[in-house]
Amino acid sequence: MRFGEHLKQARLSQQLTQKDVAEQLHVSRQTISSWETEHSYPDIDSLLRLSDFYGLSLDTLLREDTGMTDYLRRQDVRQQIRPVRITLTLMTLGFALLVVLDQLMPRLNLINPMVSFIALFGIIALDYVNHFNRHLRLDTRPLFRDRYPWFDHYAQFGFGFLAVLGFGGSLLNISTWLTVPIAIIGFAGCCFWLIAHLEKA
Repeated sequence: MRFGEHLKQARLSQQLTQKDVAEQLHVSRQTISSWETEHSYPDIDSLLRLSDFYGLSLDTLLREDTGMTDYLRRQDVRQQIRPVRITLTLMTLGFALLVVLDQLMPRLNLINPMVSFIALFGIIALDYVNHFNRHLRLDTRPLFRDRYPWFDHYAQFGFGFLAVLGFGGSLLNISTWLTVPIAIIGFAGCCFWLIAHLEKA
């Protein structure tokens, strides 16, 4: 018997509705329904509460269902690679900050080939980690462009305008302290839009 069938059978044997179980476990009725139909799976804490609530052992719940055990393994992998993802994200943001500071204070000479190489490595590695997440279905959220379609349609024009305005102002030596940050924001925004636009499921 599969995981969802175990849950449904246990609930019906105790003459409970999905709403009754949801109230006891402090989740929504839709969540209980999703677990029973196996459209989603509970996390470890919720799994333990279900086991106690229905009086079923974890062995009984998991023995014949590879879907649930695969889901738990994927969550374990997700927790293990999370620090790597956070570190790479901070590296990328740190490089962007260095670029801004280098433009505002060029005498510091913050950007050099080694820093650029490390940043490029971090960006490529972050892209691979994100792709790995999606390949193993560790990240089931819709793509960024699907969540924010307005960004995919209009951001290129807004950030493109800022980039042209900033670079044009810099070339004409018009308020460099203002035009350089505008150019950087525009360029960074265009890069982010391109990444989001080309993101693969």
